[in-house]
Amino acid sequence: MPNVPFVTLLLAAAAVGFMTSGASLIGGLASGALLGAALTVRLFEAPWVLGLVLVAFIVARKRVTRRFVMGWLFGFLIVMISLLIVQNNLYGDPFLTGYTTSATVDPSLVVASTATSVATPTLFTRGLSLLLPFGFHEWNIVTNLWDYGFVLYPWLTLLALVGIALILVDVYRGRLLRYWLTWLASFAVVGAWLAIVYGSGKIADNPDPRALTLANSYVRYWLPLVALSAPFVGYAVKRGFEVVRSRSRAVSIAFVVVLLALGGGLMAWRVTTGPDGIPASRTVLHAGERKRAAIERLTEPSAFVIVDRSDKYAYPSRSVVTPLIDQTTFAALPRLFKLAPVYYLGLPLPERNLQYLNDVYLQGTNLHFEPVTSVEDEFLYVLRANK
Repeated sequence: MPNVPFVTLLLAAAAVGFMTSGASLIGGLASGALLGAALTVRLFEAPWVLGLVLVAFIVARKRVTRRFVMGWLFGFLIVMISLLIVQNNLYGDPFLTGYTTSATVDPSLVVASTATSVATPTLFTRGLSLLLPFGFHEWNIVTNLWDYGFVLYPWLTLLALVGIALILVDVYRGRLLRYWLTWLASFAVVGAWLAIVYGSGKIADNPDPRALTLANSYVRYWLPLVALSAPFVGYAVKRGFEVVRSRSRAVSIAFVVVLLALGGGLMAWRVTTGPDGIPASRTVLHAGERKRAAIERLTEPSAFVIVDRSDKYAYPSRSVVTPLIDQTTFAALPRLFKLAPVYYLGLPLPERNLQYLNDVYLQGTNLHFEPVTSVEDEFLYVLRANK
């Protein structure tokens, strides 16, 4: 979940800037370095993050000192230059990443595929694919906004909407500085952008594609919106407290107690229930420990274990190949078989599926998979030579 440290560092950078009132050289240095650290985690978010920083500096230009700005730039650039040095050491080029660097594959392991004619992408289409990696899909945006913007934690979304309504009313009545309108506009622009970028995707890493839980990796893409909406939630709570405080001290205390109990209870319920709650996760972890022990017991130390999703159980005690249904894997099987025993660990295959795997996918290799035994909810198969 890299977006967790990204959002945390982003909030820390903003907090330091506000706490030092945009006047301290050290505060600017720390804020810039923290924001740089956030972008080392999610550099893809740089356009809207730096856009927000620019808006903040322009809106608060009367309060932000030159010392703060110089410190901020120095702290930010030091971290960014360090990132480029690390990239260069890792990939041989400061502007390459783990996503963009090309892996070298032994040509003898690659199976030639039928050539297809593909149009050369233009500069515009390349730029568009970089900005919109999931494309643009209206219905996905609507359904993902509903699922990940409301259904997953409706109480936070409702409080944020109440806060936005109260802010608009209070700004109109002159009770609030118009800085809030800048924040609302920034939130609307950034929120719309993130909703379009990430909402267009359809990521389902859960075996049940309909599952909607906090453990879905897709949740992390929406964390910036949760963080950006936090001031609205805070304002709604603040205004609610102001209303009850005018009544009596006892009512004020009761309001705080109920709010903390309700908020804490809802959060605890979210992380302790369902298939990805803490108790269920504990069960899964114990099952993983048993799988790892079974793999080490049933396979040789030199063995290759082909997996689709279970590499964490087999690695590093066994050499891992992934996935099974891949032309490169099938092409490599004869060579791997000569080097060491080869196994496949995956979901149990019905007899007809196993036969299809052996007769079609492994055709011409003189090899076939045989069932060995069940390993928790999966099954272990061994690669044998045809008789």
